[in-house]
Amino acid sequence: MALATMVLLVDGSIPVAADLNGNWSALNTATIPVAQGGTNITTYVVGDLIYASAATTLATLAAVATGNALISGGVTTAPSWGKIAMGTHMSGTMAAAQFPALTGDITTVEGALATTLVNTGPGATGPIGSATVAPVITIDAKGRVTALTSATITAGVAVGESPTWTGQHTFTAAGTGPKIRLTDADSQIFIGGSTDPGWDVGAIHLQVSAGRGGAFYQPSSAETYLTQNSYYSAGHKYTTANPTSAVVHDSGNILLRTAASGTADTAITWVTALTLTNAGGIQIGAPTGGDKGAGTLNATAVYDDNVLLTDWAFDLYYDGHAQPDDPAYRGQQLAPFAETARVTMTERRLPWMPTRADFEAQRGLGSMVSRLWFGQEQQQMYLFDFDARLRALESRG
Repeated sequence: MALATMVLLVDGSIPVAADLNGNWSALNTATIPVAQGGTNITTYVVGDLIYASAATTLATLAAVATGNALISGGVTTAPSWGKIAMGTHMSGTMAAAQFPALTGDITTVEGALATTLVNTGPGATGPIGSATVAPVITIDAKGRVTALTSATITAGVAVGESPTWTGQHTFTAAGTGPKIRLTDADSQIFIGGSTDPGWDVGAIHLQVSAGRGGAFYQPSSAETYLTQNSYYSAGHKYTTANPTSAVVHDSGNILLRTAASGTADTAITWVTALTLTNAGGIQIGAPTGGDKGAGTLNATAVYDDNVLLTDWAFDLYYDGHAQPDDPAYRGQQLAPFAETARVTMTERRLPWMPTRADFEAQRGLGSMVSRLWFGQEQQQMYLFDFDARLRALESRG
């Protein structure tokens, strides 16, 4: 066998053992680049993996916690550690033999697909429920039925019938809409012992005991009634034979209407006793001229202390006494002319008018009209007396 040709050193000399040993030492301690078949990496820790981080570069991927797997990042992308996702990193069908054992609400045996649902409920039961019995079901936070009992149903309400409640009931609803809404034009709410006398408009009917009852209803778009002892069925009608009354809101006016006794279920003939107009005037009864404007009062008659203003002074003047059946006479006396002169001089008032101290207490309309009326009659009597004296003097002349 031929010997290999000895390579000369740079200086032309043949290498000896010392030269070879020096070269090997240098090679053993040098960092070898990737281009020379090395890694260009000088340190590692246990678990590091070497991967190409670029075309001519190697890097280390540090180890992570137990239970992670090396996941490819794709072409030109570094790998990474991570959890294997069933829908992302795995495909195919898991064999039944590979299925794990499950515990909790659903259990399985390892390597088998048969499952068992843990029994938390009442077990096999039923059917529960009928026209008079409703099931009562208890469900826990996991959606499991944990109890099943029943409750008796109070007799229901058929479609078109009115419900009957006993005890207290609270009606609530979200928002600002109506809490109770009856959409039929012929709908009523009866409170107390009320029965329907025959309403044909929407109404609230209140009756605390058998008899007249009260009601709130709107027979037309312009009128709203708050009444006692009446209802509406093709017109206002008596609930019972007793008298009836109503406060009516009519096109901005407020009216008080009354009616004498009548016959149950017959038409009511209302009499308007008082009207407060939307112009601000008040009418009592049906006076001539109607509304006289804001701040006015128009009535068919004005009474003073329940007595119609009337004459009694002339009875005293001519007869010396008042009529025995005159309710307006209460012991008053005529004022002689000399008395009138004295009072006017000393008290600065007419004898039949109140004193300054009594004025505020006696300034009522009826009282003042009575005093003025009497004063006019008294002054007329003075004229009669003066005329008689003049005639007497003239007859002597």
